[in-house]
Amino acid sequence: MLAALLLAGCMQPPKAPFGPPPPERVRSIASGLDADRMARTRVRIAGMRASASATKRYHLAKADAWLDFATDAGRIEAGGDAAEDALDQAMALLGAMERGRSPPLRTLHVVASSEVHPELWARVDQIKNSAGFPCSVDPLARAEVALVWAGHKAYIGDPKGAEEVGARALQLLDAAGEEVRRCFAVMEAEPVQPSLPRMVPVPMPAPAAASVPRPEPLAAGSAASATTLVDIVQLPTDTLFPFGATRLNAARSESLRDLARRIRETPKLLSVRIGGHTDRLSRSGPEFNRRLGEARARAVGKALVAHGVDAALIDARGHGDTQPVVECPGRRTRAIIDCLAPNRRVVIEIERGE
Repeated sequence: MLAALLLAGCMQPPKAPFGPPPPERVRSIASGLDADRMARTRVRIAGMRASASATKRYHLAKADAWLDFATDAGRIEAGGDAAEDALDQAMALLGAMERGRSPPLRTLHVVASSEVHPELWARVDQIKNSAGFPCSVDPLARAEVALVWAGHKAYIGDPKGAEEVGARALQLLDAAGEEVRRCFAVMEAEPVQPSLPRMVPVPMPAPAAASVPRPEPLAAGSAASATTLVDIVQLPTDTLFPFGATRLNAARSESLRDLARRIRETPKLLSVRIGGHTDRLSRSGPEFNRRLGEARARAVGKALVAHGVDAALIDARGHGDTQPVVECPGRRTRAIIDCLAPNRRVVIEIERGE
């Protein structure tokens, strides 16, 4: 009998903890999983969600998804560790936010869960690293936990369950992608007017001329000020990026090779300032537009560095929709999007000594 028990114990799969081993692994719950505690935790999540930023909503959605995981695991795997581990993750996220801390965006894995549906994990990373992340936080967070859930089911020998939860993760990722597209979507509720929108130029503080003199502050004891020149290059983002995206098309990245060569050959080169500008059409507000502009400016900067420009000279910033060059009054239609195209641009200022 003893030999039979030992053999049965050896045949059980090893425990599949979430994330790294102790002491890094968070353990906030000692033991026991009950419906009342789960319900109280969901109330805490709902109370925090009302005034939460996009990043906090992401963590709250992930905590709620961990509770769903815990409920399912507790029902199917009585006596196992998965329910407790999932509840640990939810409680750790809530505890960190209640203490004013920002949890990391990474998702902790069970054994081998990162090897299940790697193509979907790649989509997670793509959305999470895009400017559209604030728009997609709820379905994205739930998709990540669903993928871990699918990995857990595959690990315990439940391929059908793993397939079902993986399909759910795919649906959630599709929803996340749709939310990102909706942030940039054109409202087509009204028919496009037959006449073109009225384009009104906005006065700029300095013309986009070939060279703009820029006086430098007087140095102590100097009789005259030194002068620098700024060559300004404007790139329309509609030709560089897909609408609403922050990653350069490969062909467009290569098109920056000539500009990079021009910058490298600039005599007395001092700096390369890159500013990303957007139109006003995003539904997510000024901060979203600033992040989008900054991400695009950084993408152009990386491409220039890849073509030989000194990275130490590059300063990439996002200006969002704060510096329009045209105004096109009217609601968002396809014609308005086309009218506002000049505002969607990356401006490169190449500063050199005289």
